[in-house]
Amino acid sequence: RQFQGYLLDYQTNGWYDSARRYVWQDMNQPLTHYFINSSHNTYCSTHQLKGESDPAMYTKVLREGCRCVEIDCWPGGGDPRGPRVTHGGTAMTSCWFTEVCVAINEASFEVSPFPVILSLELHVDDMEQTLMVEIMRNIFGEQLLTAKEMEAMTFGGKEFTPLGLLRKILVKCKKEKSEGDEDSSDDDDAVGGTASLTQDEQQQERLLKQARKSAANNRLAAVSTVQAKALPKNVRGNIKTCINLLRTYKHFNIVSISEGVFAKWMKFIPAAAATTQSTLIRTYPKGFRFDSSNYNPVEAWELGAQCVALNLQTHDLNYYINRALFKTNGDSGYVLKPHWMREKPALANLKEDGTYTKLADSAPPTSKYEQQAQLVEMAKAYPLVEPVRDRATLRIHVICAQNISNPGSSSDSVSPYITITVIGPKYRDVRTTKTSIRNNGFDPHWLEMFEFTNITCVEMTYLYITIWTKTSGLKVSDILLGENAINLSNLRRGYRAVPFFNSVPNARVRKIAVLLCNFELQMNTTIDSKDI
Repeated sequence: RQFQGYLLDYQTNGWYDSARRYVWQDMNQPLTHYFINSSHNTYCSTHQLKGESDPAMYTKVLREGCRCVEIDCWPGGGDPRGPRVTHGGTAMTSCWFTEVCVAINEASFEVSPFPVILSLELHVDDMEQTLMVEIMRNIFGEQLLTAKEMEAMTFGGKEFTPLGLLRKILVKCKKEKSEGDEDSSDDDDAVGGTASLTQDEQQQERLLKQARKSAANNRLAAVSTVQAKALPKNVRGNIKTCINLLRTYKHFNIVSISEGVFAKWMKFIPAAAATTQSTLIRTYPKGFRFDSSNYNPVEAWELGAQCVALNLQTHDLNYYINRALFKTNGDSGYVLKPHWMREKPALANLKEDGTYTKLADSAPPTSKYEQQAQLVEMAKAYPLVEPVRDRATLRIHVICAQNISNPGSSSDSVSPYITITVIGPKYRDVRTTKTSIRNNGFDPHWLEMFEFTNITCVEMTYLYITIWTKTSGLKVSDILLGENAINLSNLRRGYRAVPFFNSVPNARVRKIAVLLCNFELQMNTTIDSKDI
């Protein structure tokens, strides 16, 4: 009985490699060489159109290891607490910019000492931008990195690293004036209009407004350490033009692309991944994800995108994959990319002085033939060298479980079964146990074997396991009881206990459900030492 207790003890015999619970990777490489745990519309607690904007969400995600949060700023009507933080044009409630900054300041470095990036989306005028800078300086103090400090850092220098930026807060926004800064008749009406002024007075009024805008832009630029750059809409479909444009950006610039845009780049993975060796990329969900669902982050990581922003308030499959990646390095929020994504020899067109051979621009392909020709040319120009490895095989023997319950029901009766998903680059396979154990959540036994073959990239492949219960009604869906995920490079082999997270928010669970499995991972070539 004691041995049985040991096998099912997830704290001493868990499936996760305990050595990975601490920061063990090299934290002295450029920021562009890391995946960074990132949140989209962080203030949103539920639905994107009708949910609540809550500053507590910033505290929550930062304590989970998130290092890049988003703040959407809308006019606050001159309130000293600054702009309102909300999803503009929707029925979502709002909170104040000051409240958000206070929440960030409280939780920024509780879990991880590495830098936090504030991604600002600005829809406010020059006066409120000035107020925002004052608020950030007052709350963050010396933790707030200045643009002058960032611009003095070189790409290969020790300062432009997670360790060099320890306990620093970086602000991401555009140096250029935002749409809210544009002159308009509404602005003129707000100050009483200019129709009754003489020509000289009108000129003085214009000069005064320009001076205010210039001062506001200068103040915001002074704290804009991660400067946002936009890819022109007319070139986003032409990967060659985008690559050449990205090459001209500084190491402290960042480009944001939507889920729809990066999906078009998937055919150009070598070129895109090579570009991100020296360029920061942030991806975010499509606008139609009103329910705060998430896209597959593995695809964005394949492109080399550092800040893959997800709706972290939604605990779905993609949330758990993201969580599994960032458990890899002690919940620090920073995980080194595979070495073949960050080594200079991976680029044949990389010169000794650190510059790149520019590709000739061309018009967007008009046919499948032209598109294929571009693909061939890009593959030659950007031969990203992925290590040659034998295809791995994962075998899982599902044995038994304990303490499975349904927190969302008053009944203790469950009929559990297990679903296993393996997901990675160009890989997805889902299996389910053949039987559900009727009315037994206490100690169900399955004794079923599953085999997943041809896994090509272990360090970017994830294992996601869920527990479900069968329902009696024909039109009623089965109920998800628990879930967990792990990166295969962190998996302990042998007989291991898998703990499950409760799928019902805020529900009380007497004991954590545990699944006992025997894991076998066969690969003739082990992960290279350069991956650490």
